[in-house]
Amino acid sequence: MKTDDWLPSYLKFINDTLKCKTDLGDPKNPLAHFKAIKGIGMSFGTKHLRWWGEYPIYDSRISLLLYGEDPISTINDSALNFYTQYLSDIKDLAAENNLSVQEIEQSLFAFSQNFFPNSKLDLKKNIKYEEQTDLAKILSNNST
Repeated sequence: MKTDDWLPSYLKFINDTLKCKTDLGDPKNPLAHFKAIKGIGMSFGTKHLRWWGEYPIYDSRISLLLYGEDPISTINDSALNFYTQYLSDIKDLAAENNLSVQEIEQSLFAFSQNFFPNSKLDLKKNIKYEEQTDLAKILSNNST
């Protein structure tokens, strides 16, 4: 793919992301620019939202942990709506726990890395903390 094929869309993405980054406004407009770039999926798109706008990353690990399903990989209207819901959910978690959205995102990722070593979120063996293990089992059972 030539630079001329993707660079204009990427520059529009950056510009729109910077416009709404201050209050983590609706990221649909910035992400929608990735529809024009072949091969860009939600995981990649939200990683770039994180770099340019401090939005939380939405990938298969987080989708499986919170919703029990793999995310939509391509960027389309359904995927954009799903990310908007995720953003709303993570903002609610942050408010309920008096934390930032970034702290919630990092905590979810760290939790998933500690208990679920793979992309299927199969529970790790020989975990020492019983209360945390029980919680991980509940989450694991809800995601299947």
